[in-house]
Amino acid sequence: IACPLLLFQGTRDPFGRRDEVEGYDFPAQVECHFMEGGDHDWQAPKRHLQTQSTLIDEAVGHVARRLGASE
Repeated sequence: IACPLLLFQGTRDPFGRRDEVEGYDFPAQVECHFMEGGDHDWQAPKRHLQTQSTLIDEAVGHVARRLGASE
């Protein structure tokens, strides 16, 4: 990976739970953000305060800040 990469991972994603992903040896240019309560599609359980929409908004905020920081 030659350019900066933002990785967004749901904490309930069955394809990569938080403890697994935290153990990966990502290159320095990879920044991983965990979407609390989200599954692979960032759907959160009904009892959770977050919704898929709020998790998407959270990811958009991270991307916007990152793009602003690189100017």
